[in-house]
Amino acid sequence: MKRLVQGICVLIFVLGMASISEAGSGAFRVFASDSEATAKGGAFVGEADNPSAVFYNPAGLTQLEDGYHLSLGLAALQPIVSHTSTSGVETQMRRETFKIPHVYFVSDFGIENVAIGIGGTSNWGLGTDWANDSFSAYAATKTELINLDNMVTFSYALNDQLSVSVGGVYVISTANKEKAIYQSPGANAGGQLKGRDQSLGYTLSTWYKLSEAHQFGLLYKSPISLEYDVTVSAHGFSDLGALPYRTIFGGEFYTTIARTDLQLPQSVVLGYSFKPENKWRFNFDVEWMDWSSVESERVYFLAETDPTRLALLDALTASDRDWKSTISYMAGTEYEWNDKFRLRGGYFYNPAVIPEANFDTAVPVTVSHGINFGFGYDIRENLTVDAAWTTIVYVDKNVNNTVGNALGANLDGKYENITNLALVTLNYSF
Repeated sequence: MKRLVQGICVLIFVLGMASISEAGSGAFRVFASDSEATAKGGAFVGEADNPSAVFYNPAGLTQLEDGYHLSLGLAALQPIVSHTSTSGVETQMRRETFKIPHVYFVSDFGIENVAIGIGGTSNWGLGTDWANDSFSAYAATKTELINLDNMVTFSYALNDQLSVSVGGVYVISTANKEKAIYQSPGANAGGQLKGRDQSLGYTLSTWYKLSEAHQFGLLYKSPISLEYDVTVSAHGFSDLGALPYRTIFGGEFYTTIARTDLQLPQSVVLGYSFKPENKWRFNFDVEWMDWSSVESERVYFLAETDPTRLALLDALTASDRDWKSTISYMAGTEYEWNDKFRLRGGYFYNPAVIPEANFDTAVPVTVSHGINFGFGYDIRENLTVDAAWTTIVYVDKNVNNTVGNALGANLDGKYENITNLALVTLNYSF
């Protein structure tokens, strides 16, 4: 009974942490859900033997010993992005370090062949910030997408070799977009879109142990549809320039309510883990992600009826996306240096998602290569610290398109992006 009460207290603590923590990043997809898995290049679906399997493959949680397992961690992510125009002018995106927590709790609660897990992390996020007087001002200045994934999973061992799992995902999401609006030289207006939504998704997974050396995992994550209730506002309107914004919008300031949609993509991951009869382990994952769900960006103005204002608002906010579905590859390894210390390394490859015709400064990501390394150390028999470092190298992108031209922006040029990520995780069993 004492252990059950302890488990319930920890459960309440984890739920509280998940509800108050928020996370963003410098890219649309975040790679910061666990130190051990990240150090192995994110290739963890086949292994899935620590509490972060709540995120990577809940079916693997049945491998954990009876009792309670708590995992707490924090990641720090910093993107370094620059743009060089066709005339040779270089602009650095403002640097920011994003702090991204992750927390998991797993227990069988005394039920045979069962593992129940809860967790909070961020699988999606965005944070880009260009100066108000930069080349990007009329396309995007500050763009934020802050997502928190709250997960509950139920796993069942059919036998010693095969487990299955079903889970629910509750996403809390806030969005913020800012940019300048051109009126005349030295007389820009400013615009902002800000909103929030919550939505549900689910996961299905299985884990199979063929032998002591070979394990397989399969994970499906459903799409998640977000429908943001947003406020669109603008300030600094004047009648200078070609368009009399102040007259059209009835003053220097303007605010209206609206709605916009986003669908987070579904995905399927197949993982394989190989552990020969020595100190090594090798993991390999292949993932299909349905980025084609991101087709366009539209804002629907619910309270505006004036056709002139509607036409201008649509021109200022609408964007084509037409992102492409991709297949990504992850590989990782671990070497058991001694009974307490383990070294890890990994690599991942993500193809380009955004076609050049629609590439812009809000999401300046291209083909990426992730280089990962880390370690695990047993402080005590039931307390482990894991740490990881990742450098994501995005292939340089030379862009020549018309995105933003109608708004006064010229986004052509060369984009360079390197993102560094550090993580630390504590795992405690009791």
